[in-house]
Amino acid sequence: MIYVLKLRSLKVLNDNRIQWLTIYEMINALWKEAILTRAISPQEASEIVKLFAKILEFMKILSPAM
Repeated sequence: MIYVLKLRSLKVLNDNRIQWLTIYEMINALWKEAILTRAISPQEASEIVKLFAKILEFMKILSPAM
């Protein structure tokens, strides 16, 4: 996910799959960057989450097998 953002090309994500836990991990990492290390502001973290949510609209989220 980070690699794709660095490439600035979201085409590779279109119709691709992502584990449901990746969503939690991504948001958790942003929380740590904003709150614990203060490497980014909470506002920046919020903007990244919004971007991430838009990216997820084009992806298939895999559910855990139950």
